[in-house]
Amino acid sequence: MTPDYEIYGLRYGREDFRPESEMYLDGDPAKQAPGLDFYFWVIRGGGRVWVVDCGYAVRVGDRLGHDTLYDPADGLRRLGIDPATVSTHCHYDHVGNLEAFPQAVFHIQDREMQTVTGRDVTHPALKMYGKRNTLTLVGLNYDGRCRFYDGDGALAPGLSQILIGGHSRGQIALEVATRRGPVIVASDAVHLYEEMEQVRPFRVFYDLREMLEGYRTLGARMLSRDHLIPGHDPELARRFPAAGPEFEGEILRFDLEPARG
Repeated sequence: MTPDYEIYGLRYGREDFRPESEMYLDGDPAKQAPGLDFYFWVIRGGGRVWVVDCGYAVRVGDRLGHDTLYDPADGLRRLGIDPATVSTHCHYDHVGNLEAFPQAVFHIQDREMQTVTGRDVTHPALKMYGKRNTLTLVGLNYDGRCRFYDGDGALAPGLSQILIGGHSRGQIALEVATRRGPVIVASDAVHLYEEMEQVRPFRVFYDLREMLEGYRTLGARMLSRDHLIPGHDPELARRFPAAGPEFEGEILRFDLEPARG
């Protein structure tokens, strides 16, 4: 029997408004972008817990001038969660707390690890993650704590990965069975709703064509707009319910219906 998963979005940081020209390839300086919220996600059901991405380290957020609301590891503790597995892709804001998961198995696409360990790293523009995290990932692989994939596939009943690429070489989205139907956790396959809806390519990418095709793939696959969760959209915190009164604006529930309007 396929479980109905719970999806928690841990909003642990934010970046203030800035001109769209700094965020999109076709940015218009006369308009303002909504800024970015920083999330990682917890998927719970079927007797298992999955942590999707790891968040950036607080020291990294401080260096970049982000407003860090709490340490990602503390967010997990607030939910009483000891993660069993982690799915990730390799950008600083998604792989910065690997040491917080001492028992975890990390699920990663083959081509993502090629970016970590191959010739991509010889190009400064493609160094999307730090040396410390790169060495940690290599060590995890040596210790047998990485599981590799090549393309789409099921991770568990009702939980599937969709290889998108584009933003990073091995960028994935996750399709999750919930009580309100399948919800797609897009992570960085879609940063903001308007990025996909208005076909406005995000300024950071590995392969522009793959990123654009990814918008089409997810647009055709999602049940409705409310069933796709972009990785950084401030709209999420305004519309989706908190996991409890004590988590208002910080930990959301994406398996529950959002507010209308």
